[in-house]
Amino acid sequence: MKSAAPFLAVVVLAAMESIQPVPIAAAISNVRVAGLSFSPRDLTIAPGDTVTFSGGGGFHTVRGDGAEPFCGSGAFTTCSVTFSNVGVYAYHCIPHQSFGMVGIIRVVEPIFSPLTLSVSGNGSVSPNLDGQLLLVGSSYTVTATSAAGSEFVGWTGGITASTPRLAFVMQSNLVLQANFVINPFITGNGVYNGLFNTSDDTNGLQSGSSGFFTFKLSLAGKYSGSLQLAGRKRPFTGQFNLDGHATNAVKRAASNDLTLELALDTGSDSGRVTGRLVDPIAGWAADVTGDRAPVFVGTNRSRFQGSYTIAVTPEAVEPGIGDGFGTVTVDAKGKLKLKASLADGTAATQSVPVSKDGQWPLYVAMAGGKGSLFSRASLATNPVATDSIEGRLGWIRTAQPAARLYSGGFTSVMDLVGSSYHPPGTNVILPFATGAILFDGGNLTTGFNNVISLAPKGKVANLTTNQPLVMTFTLPNGLFKGSVKLNDAGADRKLLFKGAALQNQEIGVGFFISTNETGPVRIQRP
Repeated sequence: MKSAAPFLAVVVLAAMESIQPVPIAAAISNVRVAGLSFSPRDLTIAPGDTVTFSGGGGFHTVRGDGAEPFCGSGAFTTCSVTFSNVGVYAYHCIPHQSFGMVGIIRVVEPIFSPLTLSVSGNGSVSPNLDGQLLLVGSSYTVTATSAAGSEFVGWTGGITASTPRLAFVMQSNLVLQANFVINPFITGNGVYNGLFNTSDDTNGLQSGSSGFFTFKLSLAGKYSGSLQLAGRKRPFTGQFNLDGHATNAVKRAASNDLTLELALDTGSDSGRVTGRLVDPIAGWAADVTGDRAPVFVGTNRSRFQGSYTIAVTPEAVEPGIGDGFGTVTVDAKGKLKLKASLADGTAATQSVPVSKDGQWPLYVAMAGGKGSLFSRASLATNPVATDSIEGRLGWIRTAQPAARLYSGGFTSVMDLVGSSYHPPGTNVILPFATGAILFDGGNLTTGFNNVISLAPKGKVANLTTNQPLVMTFTLPNGLFKGSVKLNDAGADRKLLFKGAALQNQEIGVGFFISTNETGPVRIQRP
């Protein structure tokens, strides 16, 4: 069998001949006089290029060593010479040759080599020089442009660079690759809200290292927002890299900066952000967790839309306080509004979006930032028999010497539970006709209870005649209030109480205010 090598050689030569070199314009090079020398002294050019000599000042000459044309034998100021033929051309300054004022022009045929240019990902490069024969040693520029939804991440191959515009000097058989990745901020942009705390457990809550943050993330990965710490808002800005990580300083006037480290979950549409907030001087690092606020368009609405009632009950008897309560509403766009009455008599309000999974970053600063409520709470759309809202809530109340209640302050861990609420219409607000209302703690010598009957339209009748009690329910929101008279260890007393009905749990929860503390109030089946 005859060898195929001659045939392959013909094919390769034919392919090479079909690739035409990128046209090269004639170049102009400059040689200037610097003292008693030419600069550059040794210059390489291509046939057809022009060399301009300058700086002669009428004091120097440019004379070729052979018969080649230069600037003649006379002194020059500026002159130009075009070199058409390949060769080596030496020249000198006639009066200063002995001082070493000489030079050389090398005219060589250009060397062309193919450029291999590829694209990884969704984007393009212009001009498209892939496979083109480029002049080795000459400079070229290409620009990478990402397609919609992608981002340029860098050049690899024979040259490594991070900017889309790449200026390079052609090398023999140069390989370049433009790399693009899917923009992680296409699905991740929006508003994020969350909490930070130095402990996963609310038992470790401290007002100086816990709080709330929010920021808005753009399609380009830039973000700006603020964190609420010790009663003050601290602004911050930054830029996520394409891996979803960012670090920036949080300025504090008259104090050291904090360091905020953030990480987005770019691998899915979870809308989750985690990280740390670090105080390098105080030596604490708080865990950061948050979620992107969902966006509802047209008829789409939050699955958590509706009305709720909540109870805030102490996990321990100390410091001996009643049960706080409140209402929560979530609108069609997922915006949650809290109105709570804490069991020390103070009000707490918040307005914040609920995440698509029902995460509620509950944070309320009180007493000028020295006190706070803190809970990573959650909402659910479970069947009626289970909680609609739940969480562990840390409550810091600062010492207030002039206050009637809890002047010494406290830090307490509370249970946060809630129920969806539906106005009963013509039905009873809780699913029993006869119930008991219980009072305990709150400076009472002993606890007591009354028997009550529940009627439609929120009406309540007292069935314990020796302890007069009046109370009413507000049907639109499920709250109740009332008063009871009793004889406590020989002393006649009148207690004012208030609370909320939790329909899922089939109870009412609240508190009454006594001498210097409050006590819990419960409405339940007898």
